[in-house]
Amino acid sequence: MEPLTGAELLAHNKSFAGSLKEAAQAAGYVKNLPDGRVRISLSRYREALLAAAGVQTASSSKRSTSGRPLSFKASVLKAGHLVLGAPYLAQAGLGHGDQVHIKVSKGRLVLSSSEE
Repeated sequence: MEPLTGAELLAHNKSFAGSLKEAAQAAGYVKNLPDGRVRISLSRYREALLAAAGVQTASSSKRSTSGRPLSFKASVLKAGHLVLGAPYLAQAGLGHGDQVHIKVSKGRLVLSSSEE
């Protein structure tokens, strides 16, 4: 079952008399785990409700898939490599094989995609 969205989700939420967890499950915000258990995604359900109501949330932009803000410190590895996380690359629209320009400006590394 595809999760409810938009006006359908708002109507479901308004008419549902059970708990939030039961409402999320009935609206299809569940994941069947390999061991047979069911995981209910309350976060996705709440975000979908807000989106259906037209509310812009912080998680709808500039957040990683885990819901944390995209900000961290990285260490340069012994071989001089610097590893960037996939959420940063995805937000920048970069994928496997894409080229990136690197320049130093005022003591900072500035990365830009080669399309700019």
